[in-house]
Amino acid sequence: MDSYIRKEATLIDNSGFSQTVSIEATITNAPITDSSRIIDENKKPFLLFDHTEKELIYNKEGLLTTTFRYTNTGKETLFIDELKSACYCLNVQWSKQTVESGDIGELTITVHPDDFPGFEHYFTVKSNHINGKQLLKLTMPL
Repeated sequence: MDSYIRKEATLIDNSGFSQTVSIEATITNAPITDSSRIIDENKKPFLLFDHTEKELIYNKEGLLTTTFRYTNTGKETLFIDELKSACYCLNVQWSKQTVESGDIGELTITVHPDDFPGFEHYFTVKSNHINGKQLLKLTMPL
């Protein structure tokens, strides 16, 4: 009989930044015959953001902008594959697509205020992170 497990944990790095992650798994009672297929979760890349929600601020050109800082706290190299948004309005640039263990990078988002629909917007960071993707939130200044 198979078992389903879902666990949530809050991870805190040395600088005090925290991020909540959810891990889901189905456990089968079948014996493992090929040990090369066992994954050591402690070695997987882990993408830790300084914040998962940020308010956009006006820069000197009158555009809205913000920066998310991230660290690979895992032991293997992290690869950022895609930054996906439902809105064409976001201009997202990242400093590193490949992030070695312990390295820090930045995602900078810029948008023209007239093109930002609504008060909040989400975008997804897809990578080889243990959960595969992460959701980040942007909000307009009041």
